[in-house]
Amino acid sequence: MGSLAACARQEQSQEDTIPSVAAPSAPSAVATASATASPLASSPAPRTFVDQAPAGTWLLARLPLTGIERVLGTPLDPAIAQCGQRDAKVTEARIALAGPQSFVVEVDGSISAEALDCLLGEKGSEAFPGGARYRKGPAASEGGAPASLVAAFRGMPAQSVGIVIEQGDVRGAAREIDGKLEVRLKPRPGQAARARSWWERTGKSGPMPFALRLEGDELVVSIDVSGKDPVASALAVREKLEAFRMPAGSMLPTLDVGDNFFIDKTNTQGAYADVVAFRDPEHGAAFVKRVVGRGGDTVEMRGPRPVINGWTVPRCLVGPVGTGKDGMTLFVEFLNGSAYGVLVRDPNTEKAQGPWRLAKDELFVIGDNRDASHDARHWFEGRGSGLAVSQLTGTATFVYLDADGGRLLFDIGGPPVMPRALTPPSGALERCLASPPSLADQTPPKPKR
Repeated sequence: MGSLAACARQEQSQEDTIPSVAAPSAPSAVATASATASPLASSPAPRTFVDQAPAGTWLLARLPLTGIERVLGTPLDPAIAQCGQRDAKVTEARIALAGPQSFVVEVDGSISAEALDCLLGEKGSEAFPGGARYRKGPAASEGGAPASLVAAFRGMPAQSVGIVIEQGDVRGAAREIDGKLEVRLKPRPGQAARARSWWERTGKSGPMPFALRLEGDELVVSIDVSGKDPVASALAVREKLEAFRMPAGSMLPTLDVGDNFFIDKTNTQGAYADVVAFRDPEHGAAFVKRVVGRGGDTVEMRGPRPVINGWTVPRCLVGPVGTGKDGMTLFVEFLNGSAYGVLVRDPNTEKAQGPWRLAKDELFVIGDNRDASHDARHWFEGRGSGLAVSQLTGTATFVYLDADGGRLLFDIGGPPVMPRALTPPSGALERCLASPPSLADQTPPKPKR
């Protein structure tokens, strides 16, 4: 489904990230909406659509033509024409999502199954009277979407953007109101305040294309979509935020393969422990790694542990995760007030690498999956290298679509949340997070002059 993004770029290595469709992450003060009060309750297309939602569906979305173009950031007609159908007219798209490998997309209009395959980068779409449909994953079972999610979806006004989500304790909805796209989100505890803090800081870099406020434990985002050009409004948002998809496991357990997340393009400083996106100095490929060294620092590695100006980043042993050949040891590292997970094959190795002395405008970046990451330790035929701050494109903020269905809206800068396949021993992660070192003991010493 990510191939819908017309701007998708092919990157060079397994570590690279590629842009993905930035569908608005939605919320739910509407989760209690009544189906009988909705214009959609008598609309046969949405009713048929939700009946075919795959088991475990947690997102239902409807996008009219302008909504599709805002998501893509490009006019739709030329994209369809490039797929070989110049006379196609699309009026609406609907999505039921249970996961990256289990979803349904329906498109209304005179679009062929072949053109829909081309747009999605998939094969197997089928035509139905008045449109085309693509399904990925097992056949739908009736009632695959929770009743409350279906009721909220049917409660959305017709002929406008309508998105609802319900996953665990995360709720959300997005709808158009008086020329504005309003997103209401009830995220995990603490995330709303962090988002508000981010917005206040980001707003200092210039006018924002959206407004953000807190209402109790709900985060409310309002985007002006009243302009005649939906592509321009999409590009205005993308000047601040860009969507990426993680194609490889170099940042496990923080970012799983297939996680879709946002990059804050206004934050290009690279603080200790930030997860940053950048172009690598060897080939210009897109990478995402964690900052463990800044300008003037001397960085070395002792096994999987970074050492900054002679100071070793503190860590806490969580325990074994994974099974068989995929088994690893999970640690939590503490750096600059942040706690994050680290995966290690051999926790006892003390193999030394470095040192690397960084120029004043350089960073040192490595992956959280310490034995499966091509990063600053290995660039330039294994010699290693710092990264110029000017190569940063932004800082990772939160996962808006996760790979395994359990970490929706995960705050990348917040406490670690493990993918299901890497579930640690019961209570072990909580134990580490409950007793962090003091902030002073998480702060590297200044470099010696």
